[in-house]
Amino acid sequence: MGATDEGEQVTVRLAGETAELVRSAAESLGATLEDFAVEAMRRYAADTLADRRLFGATDEAWRELTALLGGPAPDEAPRLHELLEDGPDEEGR
Repeated sequence: MGATDEGEQVTVRLAGETAELVRSAAESLGATLEDFAVEAMRRYAADTLADRRLFGATDEAWRELTALLGGPAPDEAPRLHELLEDGPDEEGR
């Protein structure tokens, strides 16, 4: 990989079937192979990082969250139990 004025250049070798698949997908969208590859990599990278984010919380916020998560189970909360058993109302279907 080498840097250019426009950004970082990435060179990739693709095996026959993979190359054809990627090329066909790009053509189906009317995109250049480069634009298609960059967008695919960008989306995959964003999805990968979104699944691995860490969120910080103060000790007090953490205690509050764990208290909420440790709340009553559905069998201990009659109204919640009803909602879970009944399913969506007519308007929600």
